[in-house]
Amino acid sequence: MWTYLAQRLVAMGATLFGVSLLVFGMVRLVPGTVVEQLLGQAAMASPEVLQSFRRFFGLDRPLHIQYLDWLAGVLRGDLGVSWLSGRSVLQLFLERMPVSTELAVLAVGWSLLLGIPLGTAAAAW
Repeated sequence: MWTYLAQRLVAMGATLFGVSLLVFGMVRLVPGTVVEQLLGQAAMASPEVLQSFRRFFGLDRPLHIQYLDWLAGVLRGDLGVSWLSGRSVLQLFLERMPVSTELAVLAVGWSLLLGIPLGTAAAAW
């Protein structure tokens, strides 16, 4: 039993590591960076300002260092600050959680109310 549990924990760790690499990679694959989006057309006008913003957001460091910093923040529960609103991403997420939970519960409830009778009818006929 202990070996099975150890295998499952190792598999879970590998899966979480893979998912974290995918999420970090997908964010980096989005065209443009937060710097270009914040500065808009001004990003093309002043390379000094662009470089200072890249340094501020840590985009001037190697990719593996950026990943380790990002992963450390995620593990601490620090999802960063929204550059759009200037508020904590975790705070914004928690504000919207009740509505999302309500929608999820309603969706599961409706699927059970419809799915069980329709599945039973399909199996019977």
